[in-house]
Amino acid sequence: MLAVFEHIEPGPLAALLAEVCRVLRPGGIYVLTTPAHWTGPLLDLLTRVGMVSSDEIEEHQGSYGRAEIRAALERAGFASDRIRAGFFEAGRNNWATASA
Repeated sequence: MLAVFEHIEPGPLAALLAEVCRVLRPGGIYVLTTPAHWTGPLLDLLTRVGMVSSDEIEEHQGSYGRAEIRAALERAGFASDRIRAGFFEAGRNNWATASA
């Protein structure tokens, strides 16, 4: 789920993550990326100057830090020791993996 996490409202996101956890095969890996929680003002600026689609940014339902991502994955049923998270693009984006 690359650049999808932030487009789903919190309630449906929780249900979706629980379903991913349920159906992921043993050894399978769930991968997600999402903008870092502090990038809202930067994304707004990039939208105003036409470098990012305003339609895409206006669809964002939330912003997340690594702790919030980890907590959401744990609530969905992923074991904490099977979750990894980090940053890329100079800290502007989060990545996380959770394995079954």
